[in-house]
Amino acid sequence: MALTGRWVPTVAGIRAFVPDPLPPKVDLAPVQLLLDETAHLLGELNGAGRRMINPHLFVRPLANREAIATSRMEGSPRSTNSSDRRPTRGPIGTNFARSATAFRHSKALAKI
Repeated sequence: MALTGRWVPTVAGIRAFVPDPLPPKVDLAPVQLLLDETAHLLGELNGAGRRMINPHLFVRPLANREAIATSRMEGSPRSTNSSDRRPTRGPIGTNFARSATAFRHSKALAKI
């Protein structure tokens, strides 16, 4: 590990470490604007998610895409064929198909 400073002698032959000067100040204004915009957009996404009746119907395909992308990066093949996948579980351990059916029924009941 490289030192980021130097050792200097002090009184009675004891050495002290003096760190190198800090780099010049960095202008963070452009980054701050991007962070503010990102926080705003995340807030909008959060609000949209709260309005969804069953957000798991939206999240599950994204989680599957992420798993496939990760598998590709790791070099382990993963098929997108639905017969290769294990059954997807819902938020409380129910089968995803039953969750989707319940969602459709709740939409139908809301119309009554």
